[in-house]
Amino acid sequence: MKKVLTVILILAAAAALGFFLFNRFFPGIEIPFLSGENSPIKGIVCSYPVRVSGQSMEPLLKANSLVVFNKCISKTKNDLATGTVIVFSQDGPMRIMVVREKLEGESGIYYKAYPAARPQDFADVFPDDIVATYTP
Repeated sequence: MKKVLTVILILAAAAALGFFLFNRFFPGIEIPFLSGENSPIKGIVCSYPVRVSGQSMEPLLKANSLVVFNKCISKTKNDLATGTVIVFSQDGPMRIMVVREKLEGESGIYYKAYPAARPQDFADVFPDDIVATYTP
């Protein structure tokens, strides 16, 4: 009986570690049957913790704070509200900005976004570049 409990505990720990590693290294990928509305582990699977570095997002997000973003956004990427905080990557490191405007151009829908403290540093962000969102 003790061996069975040990095996179950090891399997549970391996599954938790697997979820953590998958979530960390593949942030833009959703697993539909785990992230669905009725999934009991949706909160774990859809969580994307981010450590805020720098002061460009203050006062909205404090430097060095840990913010849990939602990475299960495939159905809502094309219709984000103004004020939504996004994590995105455009051929480089992940960046955090606030959506200020939704626009439509020749290439489709995109968002004008910028850090809370530096509106002059704006970026045009396409839905496919967005990894996760946070609504303050």
